[in-house]
Amino acid sequence: MRTAASNGARGRGPVPPAQGPPAGAPPEPAGPTAAPRGAAGAESPDDRVFREQARFRRLLRRFLRFSERAAREEGITPEQHQLLLAIRGSRRGWLLVGQVAAHLMIVPHGAASLVERAAAHDLVRKEADPHDGRRVRVLLTPRGEAVVTRLTALHRARLRRLWARIPPPA
Repeated sequence: MRTAASNGARGRGPVPPAQGPPAGAPPEPAGPTAAPRGAAGAESPDDRVFREQARFRRLLRRFLRFSERAAREEGITPEQHQLLLAIRGSRRGWLLVGQVAAHLMIVPHGAASLVERAAAHDLVRKEADPHDGRRVRVLLTPRGEAVVTRLTALHRARLRRLWARIPPPA
């Protein structure tokens, strides 16, 4: 039996175990409850939708885990991979630090730190914007280009297999 001292109160003696719901409260169900199914236990369309979404989310998580592992095997962090991909996927071939933050959905100072770390590993380089010296463009280095190209080839192959396993919405 618990004592008052073990509950943080001192000198009040033993604390009785918790009792059931208060008098007059409705009883709790005996076991897990399930959403009602169609007639005679048949599956409702909603059940299929939930299963499809759960499966899709599981496949997404597996893909993200694959992507993170592939980046690490390439010698970069998953965040650096996302940075390289955002730059390579940009129309101009470069992004401003604020655009990096927007693409990766991170705060600007986090984007600036990520760019600094990537530059230290020769994945990106920074150059002043010729039209506005206060702005800094972030571009891929030849090494960054090679890394993102290899990772993209791996990801495309994995995505082809993933798309084959995702059923179209009903």
